[in-house]
Amino acid sequence: MEGERAQYKGQKDKFYNIVMTGDVIKGKDINECKTKLSSVFHIPVSKVESYCRGERKVVKKHLDIDKAKKYKQVLIAIGFQCTIEPVKEKALLTKPMIKAKQQDFQRDKHKEIPMAIEDKAKEEAQEEQLEEEPERVRVIHEEFPQIHIPTPKKDETPPPPFFSQIAKVFIYPFIGNGKLLLIAGTLTFFVLSHIPFTKLYGQLLVSGYMIAYMMKIITSSAKGEKELPDWPDFTDITDDIIRPIFMMIAAIVVSNIPTIAYAAYKYNVSSIQINDPILLTLPFIGTLYFPMSLITMSISNSIKGLNPVLVIKSIFSVPVEYFFTLLFLFIIVGIGLAEQIFIAYIKIPYVTPIISTFLSIYFATVEMRLLGLLIYCNRERFDWSV
Repeated sequence: MEGERAQYKGQKDKFYNIVMTGDVIKGKDINECKTKLSSVFHIPVSKVESYCRGERKVVKKHLDIDKAKKYKQVLIAIGFQCTIEPVKEKALLTKPMIKAKQQDFQRDKHKEIPMAIEDKAKEEAQEEQLEEEPERVRVIHEEFPQIHIPTPKKDETPPPPFFSQIAKVFIYPFIGNGKLLLIAGTLTFFVLSHIPFTKLYGQLLVSGYMIAYMMKIITSSAKGEKELPDWPDFTDITDDIIRPIFMMIAAIVVSNIPTIAYAAYKYNVSSIQINDPILLTLPFIGTLYFPMSLITMSISNSIKGLNPVLVIKSIFSVPVEYFFTLLFLFIIVGIGLAEQIFIAYIKIPYVTPIISTFLSIYFATVEMRLLGLLIYCNRERFDWSV
C-alpha cells in the first residue's frame, strides 16, 4: 500500500490506463471470474472471453489516479490480474481531447462499481459513490456477499432549537392530513361516548384508544415526524385498549408514590389533613414529574420506562427546556379548560358536545407534540435512543 502511494505520489495531474493481463489470480476459478465480470460491468459473456486469452488489453483509458485505483480494486476483487500504467506524454495529445475524455468518463460514471477499500481515505471516496448508486451497489452486494461494501454515512440535519418550535405546536394538528384525522376522531369519539346503549363501553374504548394515540404522537414527534400519525390499529381490545389504560394508571401512580407513601404513613383515611404543607407539596412534585415519565413510557412502549432513575436522569439532561415545557403545558391546559368552560355555556344539542370533543382532542395533540419535540430537539443530550 505504501509502495503504491509512493509510486503515484504527486501524479494527480497525470492520466492512467487500466490494463488487464488476461490472467486470473492464482486460486481463482476462471469461469466464476468470467461470470462476475459479466455481471458487474454488464458485459456480454461473448465479449468477456476476449479479456481471458492471456493477452494484455487496455480496458479503461485516461483516468486520474484515484479512479484508476478504484477500477483496479474492482477487477482484483473479481479475480483478474491488472495493472495501472501511466499514459505516455505523446499519447495525451491536446487538452481538448483530454477534456473530451473526462466528459466521457463523467457520462459513464454510473458504470463504476465501488468496492471495499482498507484505507480510510479510499473508504470515504467509496461511500460517496454508494450514495450516488445505492440500488446498483445493493444488487452487487447480494450477488457477491464476500465483497464488503461499507454503509454510506448519512448527513443528518441537526434538529431545530427547541424554543423556536414551541409556537408551532398549535398548528401541528392541522398540517397535512391532520384536519381529517381530527374530524374523523371527533365524530367517532362523540358517537361512542354519547349514544346511550354504547356509552359505558364506548367511553372505555375512547379512553384507551385516545391514550394509545397520545403516546403514538409523542413517539412520532420524538422521531422528527412533522405531521400527525395515523390513528392506531385496533385489532385486540386487551393490547390496544386495556393495556394503554393500565400504562397510564401506572404512570400516574408512580408519579404520586411519594404522596401516597407519606399519606399512608402519616394519616388514616379519615384523618387526612388537607392543609398539611408536605401533603400539598408532594402532589405538585408528582405533577412536575409526570410529563417526563409519560415520555419515557411512550417511547419505550413499556412500564419499564417509568423507572425513576431513567425519568429523573432525563429531566436533569434538559432542565431548562423541561421547565419551560412544563410552563407551556400549564398554559395549554389552562387555555383548554377556559375553552371548555366557555363552550359549556353554549347549550346546543349535539353541536356543543361535538365542539367540546374536538377541542379535547386538539389540545391533547398539542400537549403531546410539545413533549415529543422536547426529545427530538435535544436528542443528543439523552443517552437513550428513540
